[in-house]
Amino acid sequence: MTILICLPACNFVNGRGGTTPEDVVDAYMRALENKDESLMLRLVPESYSSKQAVQNKVTQLGGHDIREVQVSYAKIKPHIAVATIQGWYINSKGERVKFKDIINLRYEGGSLLVSYKGRWYLNLGRSKNPINLGPASTPF
Repeated sequence: MTILICLPACNFVNGRGGTTPEDVVDAYMRALENKDESLMLRLVPESYSSKQAVQNKVTQLGGHDIREVQVSYAKIKPHIAVATIQGWYINSKGERVKFKDIINLRYEGGSLLVSYKGRWYLNLGRSKNPINLGPASTPF
């Protein structure tokens, strides 16, 4: 009985990624707009070396108040999706600038020891262990 009560709480142990692709994209946009590298790093799997890739993304696209955000998703494989994010912002010269970014998302199945349910992650950077890339299943 105690084990059943404990299992749902295990899903929040690592606090990384999101439960849906939309969760990841929403947090990604907040991280970009606020130039919050630590938030963006929490969207990437722990098995990835992504500090430099996150810094590059924030430097390149961060710090803008993106308006009229539109996101479209393409499912590439059961555990991989691509999100195309479009909108616009006003630059420092007062000009309207188009915003477009394409990000890769991946689903990693969970386990009782790591997280009860699987999570979606921002696929940014490089895998520290390129041999272990395949998740078990996806709810997408």
